[in-house]
Amino acid sequence: MASGAVSAAFETKLATWSNISACPLVDANTIAETPAAPPFIELEYPYSTEDRESIGDNALFRENGGVRFVITVKAFAPGWKATVRAWVEEIRDLFSAWEFASGEGEVLSVSPPVFDDANRDGNRYRVPFVAIYQYDRIR
Repeated sequence: MASGAVSAAFETKLATWSNISACPLVDANTIAETPAAPPFIELEYPYSTEDRESIGDNALFRENGGVRFVITVKAFAPGWKATVRAWVEEIRDLFSAWEFASGEGEVLSVSPPVFDDANRDGNRYRVPFVAIYQYDRIR
């Protein structure tokens, strides 16, 4: 799991995406009376590590990790693939070489999306892609 500062930075930046109202951010860990209807996007934090880069007072701690974006759409909806490809490219452009507002972190790369049979989930289709980041803090 990414640190709180990293997850907050990614969620804040994603909120500036021009199509966030058409494909809103959903927190899969939130209990809702009805599940979210596609399309929607989720952020997952499957991997992060933190290393101490210096010793003494004001030591530098460096966090490296990945943020997984997952766009979920209705399976077999007309034109879904072109729409998702366009959304992914917009998000990749938004995050590519992005430096956090705090200046303490940056996105190193954003992968292309994955389209394959494993993405099917009942009547939904999930399209993942990943941003690799680095975040420094002094403590």
